[in-house]
Formats: sequence, C-alpha cells, structure tokens
Amino acid sequence: MSFRVLVVDDEPLAREGVIRLLNEEKDFQLVGEARDGHDAVSAINDMEPDLVFLDVQMPGLDGFGVVEAMGDDMPGVIFVTAYDEFALKAFDIHAVDYLLKPIERERFASALDEARSRLRNGETPGESERLEPLLDDVHRQRNNFNRILVKDRGNVRVVRTDELLWIAAAGNYARLYVGDEQLLMRQTMTTLEKRLDPDRFVRIHRSTIVNVDHITEIRARDNGEYVVVMDQGKKLTLSRRYRDVLEGRLRG
Repeated sequence: MSFRVLVVDDEPLAREGVIRLLNEEKDFQLVGEARDGHDAVSAINDMEPDLVFLDVQMPGLDGFGVVEAMGDDMPGVIFVTAYDEFALKAFDIHAVDYLLKPIERERFASALDEARSRLRNGETPGESERLEPLLDDVHRQRNNFNRILVKDRGNVRVVRTDELLWIAAAGNYARLYVGDEQLLMRQTMTTLEKRLDPDRFVRIHRSTIVNVDHITEIRARDNGEYVVVMDQGKKLTLSRRYRDVLEGRLRG
C-alpha cells in the first residue's frame, strides 16, 4: 500500500529536506509541492493526497488557514514549524503531530510511523474532529480571528468578519451572508460561534448567528414572536431563548 504525500513550505530548502527524508520511505509517494497556503489549497483539491506536510508560518495564508479553508476535506496532516510559541503549545495539548525545524531524522520517522499506522487503519491523521479544537485554541491564544477563510471553487476567499452580516445553517455547511453575496463553507455553527467575537456575533436561533453591528430593530409580531431586522431590511426569526442574550449585547 502506497500513500500520496504533498509537501507545503514557502522555503525551497525546507521542502527539499522533507522530500529527501520522504524518499527513504517506500510506502510514501510524493505527488506534489506547494510554496504557499493558496497553492496548497489548490494542490489538495487537485491531487487528493493522503498526507500533507504543512508549514505553519507562510505569508498570506498560513498552515492553520489552509486547514480552516479545507474544512472536512482536509487530508492527514503533519505540521512543520521553525518555532511558534502558540502553535507548539496547542499541538501538545491536542496531541496533533508536528515537526520542529531543523527536522531530525528520528523525529521524522516517528511522525511518519504514526501517520502510517492511522492511514493503514483507515483513519485520517488530521481528521476534522481533532483539528477543530486545535484551531479554536490557536485562535483564542492569538486573539486574531478577524477573518474567515472560505474555499470557493478551488480558491480561498478571505472574508473580514466586520463585513459579515449573518450566518445561517445549511445542512452540513454554514451559509455566510456578506453584502449581496452568499458563501458556503463546510463548518459547523458551533465551531464558528466559538471562534467569532462574542461581543459582536450572537446566536438568535439555533440555525442563525448575526452581527449585532448590522441590526437596526427587534420587532414584535402579532403572535408574540420576534424578528431581528437587519440594516439591509432582511427579517430573521429570533427565538425566545436567545432574546435576553441579544438585548444584553445590544445594550453593550
């Protein structure tokens, strides 16, 4: 059995180092390289690797951004980093495998053994249920979740959270309303709610999260129910259980 591998790093020498060690392993086949996060997203979509060696620090779209953009479509991953205080702490807490540059041969072999074992058992080393808590922790520690990355036809759209009007559940996806656009991303509402600024984004229904900066009115209906009126005129149902929380946020 042979496993397909993609190597992602913005440093050519770093990619060469991983590939050199990888060539010593008969059951891992290099299928491609990517020099930044955006290239990585395209390569993962096109090449469908089983495992990705993914650099954490890259310009534009970093390693965590790649994972976030791919969502449930992210294959197995072994992170690679020169040094990132927040990342290393998060990796250790969530038992996600990583390699520290410069990569040691023994540590590389150990990480690959773990990936090999999981892949042979039909598991994904970077499965989303393991990576979501990691991303939550990284965002919380870095306190910089002011952008959402959305995979859009093989590319990555960067959506600033202050431009986001509201989010609606759509089966296994979340539908993001940004201006006149609607963008789908494979992400749970619970995960998005945990990462977004709680002072700005509030759940008003089990299937709806709104940006309070774009609310103009809470309007009562004749039947005693309420709706939230957005600044574009859209009316969204407000569940009774979330009304007090929303009004508290609006009072500041």
